[in-house]
Amino acid sequence: MGFFQALFAKWRLKKSYKKLYRDDGVYLLLYCMRGSRAQRALIRDYKFFTGIVGSTATAAGGVPVAAVVTSLEDYPTDMDMWWARNKDNLESFGMRFSAHACITSLPDDPRASSAMRARRRRSEQAIRRLIYESYQAGTHTSRSSSPVPTS
Repeated sequence: MGFFQALFAKWRLKKSYKKLYRDDGVYLLLYCMRGSRAQRALIRDYKFFTGIVGSTATAAGGVPVAAVVTSLEDYPTDMDMWWARNKDNLESFGMRFSAHACITSLPDDPRASSAMRARRRRSEQAIRRLIYESYQAGTHTSRSSSPVPTS
């Protein structure tokens, strides 16, 4: 992405975030990433994103940023193993999240194996649980100190 494209993208994200915050509030942001090892682009994009919306790690009472790790079809028994193996690596690069969900994002396919359909159901449940638990936590804390970009 060129300099002006990045600047324009950052401006659009900031504008959208401010509008959401002003209109109805922001209670949870999902940072989606493929389940591969941390790469420079992933780290750069995280810093770009949290530079606008704030970081879960630094904003007391701020908007939580949860990680959603996708493309974990090769983890047949426990997709959360990806998180166990990579959490420390992500944190060493300054990437911190309020919660996470490790999922497969393959479309629903009635011809898929029963194991794949079960992983897909677990993925749907993991996303729902992440949203529900974040909402429950948010109803007990004030959102007034959430970071709203001023420029």
